[in-house]
Amino acid sequence: MPGPKSQRHVARHGIRPRRRGGRRVRTGLLGRPGVRRAIVGVWAVVVAAAVGFLSMRAFDEHRFVPRQPAPASPAPIAAPAATGRPAAVATAPAPALPPAARAPLGIASPVEGPRESAAVIPPPPPVTAEDAPYDGRPAWQRYAITAPAFDRKPAIAIVIDDVGVAKGELDALLALEAPVTLSVMGYADRMDGFERKARSAGHELMLHVPMEPTGKADPGPHALTVGLAPAEILKRLRWHLDRHDGYVGVNNHMGSRFTADAAGMAVVTAELKERGLLFLDSRTSADSVGEAEAKAAGIPTAARDVFLDNEIGANAIEAQLVLTERRARESGTAIAIGHPHALTIEALARFIPQAKARGVVFVPLSAVVARRSGLPLPGSARGAAPAPQPPRPAAAATPLPSPKPKPTPAAGSTDDGATRSGSLPPPRG
Repeated sequence: MPGPKSQRHVARHGIRPRRRGGRRVRTGLLGRPGVRRAIVGVWAVVVAAAVGFLSMRAFDEHRFVPRQPAPASPAPIAAPAATGRPAAVATAPAPALPPAARAPLGIASPVEGPRESAAVIPPPPPVTAEDAPYDGRPAWQRYAITAPAFDRKPAIAIVIDDVGVAKGELDALLALEAPVTLSVMGYADRMDGFERKARSAGHELMLHVPMEPTGKADPGPHALTVGLAPAEILKRLRWHLDRHDGYVGVNNHMGSRFTADAAGMAVVTAELKERGLLFLDSRTSADSVGEAEAKAAGIPTAARDVFLDNEIGANAIEAQLVLTERRARESGTAIAIGHPHALTIEALARFIPQAKARGVVFVPLSAVVARRSGLPLPGSARGAAPAPQPPRPAAAATPLPSPKPKPTPAAGSTDDGATRSGSLPPPRG
């Protein structure tokens, strides 16, 4: 008959313990060999994961100092106790590492921790001329300011000559509400900053080269004169051309005598062709061959239509602006040349917004020269040249409130100091 212990066991588990060879044998779920092996396997996995984690922590604290991995075999497990609970897992101590394994490797030095202040990143190396992308377009296209569309609208190009002789009105020129082409005097000094500022403000640059007039006025230093040898003409021209940068072409300062000399103008236009520049004939003389020689050399060219300030006065300048708009409506484009006088700039500041309201488009000179030369506009898609601008009826214009426009200066009128009362006197020498 079972004792009290056996009776409690039967009451708790519903089974009777069996004895085998005088030893109590557990029956039920824990008595199965497969269940016991599964328990042992789970404990082995837990122990291996713990050992691996501790090994990684130790390796992270001592970088580049490898340690021997923990034994892969599971630690021995004690036999189940009589109470039926699994015995505690006994883990063997990790073997001591040899001195060679504890020494740091020679392939790298220990990595320093992050510092409080970030390291200063050196700037990238400057782009050299060899690394810059090459632009194979001629200079008159490369430095041209992109013009607004004016396919079927009258377009006016305003050119301001003598820029740089007097610097008092430069900021007022840059403040005009339209792209203006600024022709910088070839001998003007310290114009680099202004030229960069003008291009950034959307204004185009030209170079104003002094040439010999018919009168006694002095055109300025290194002027091109009749009778010079071709080599001397080229030397003086290059002196002006090399003093400035970023311009699209050249027009003549004075020059009523020199522009009538075909041989001298042939030297000028040949050099402009080599440099990819355009030529604007200021038409200071009816005998000028500048435009014809430029066409013969195969460079883009045009001639001015109106002088704005041959006479200095608000009414006279506004009358010439009205005439400029009329020319633009009749032939599609018009080129007007003025000078950096206070009255000229004030008249332009009043005229430009009014003309825009009447549908007039103000464009840089390069756009008008391209249109008249049958070339694509600078910055436009490559392809055939645009069709000529059809004339627009003059009735569409609303004239400015001004006196009756005076007739345009005769072809023989010049911008020489002796005949143009509004010119800025060039320095001697």
